Amino acid sequence: MRHLSTFGNILQNPESLEFRLAKRQLLCKEQDSNSWFITMAEIMEKYNLAHPLDYLEKPPKKEKWKKEYKTQLKQYWHESLKKEAQEKSSLVYLSMENIKPGKPHPVWENAKRNPQESMKAAVKVKVMTGTYRLQTDRAKHSGGRISDKCKLCKQQKEDVKHFILDCENLQNQRSYYLQKIRTILQEGPNSSMIQHIFDNQRILLQMCIDCSHPEVATLIGADIQQIEMVTRALVYALHRERTALMAG
Repeated sequence: MRHLSTFGNILQNPESLEFRLAKRQLLCKEQDSNSWFITMAEIMEKYNLAHPLDYLEKPPKKEKWKKEYKTQLKQYWHESLKKEAQEKSSLVYLSMENIKPGKPHPVWENAKRNPQESMKAAVKVKVMTGTYRLQTDRAKHSGGRISDKCKLCKQQKEDVKHFILDCENLQNQRSYYLQKIRTILQEGPNSSMIQHIFDNQRILLQMCIDCSHPEVATLIGADIQQIEMVTRALVYALHRERTALMAG
């Protein structure tokens, strides 16, 4: 962005030495030269901008240039992040539809000014991005030395579904918050979908981890931020209860 901003300043001064130098070097220098302007041409090609010579022939207004390159940079990195995320199994529950440059994910939307809510969001984001350490993770990286069984119920492997939906030792916390979600959904326009949501473990788990996922958001039909606040509290309550029980 600094390079593109500097090039924009050059474009605004057609009578300057830098402007004339830009034209000459872009026309004469080889692609493998160390010219700053050749580097600019490579940068602009990467971000799907026109060749620098095109802009030198018809310099855009400063604000138009700034808007154009910022838009292209945001689009490039947005698409790159989405593509990379789709290849990572740890991000399977993160809705990439809501990852936009300069805009917080809904998990942070009403938590950013409240320290307690921010703390809850931080835990939920770990679950959402597959970085919350469960027994399956420890077992996978231990070379078989550590069991993947849940340390609380000692019955099933402790993966994210077990933690969020299944472990009987966390049922009290889970039931309380899931009932709150039912109440919110009953008051919404899609109340007829409640049973479908709660009967489908995949959808229920997705809702608890990232309710902004398009499939879940369509089924809910209610205020996503309300559901987000409750599911954020749910994940945090499960985390605290699990931590307390494991500490003895």
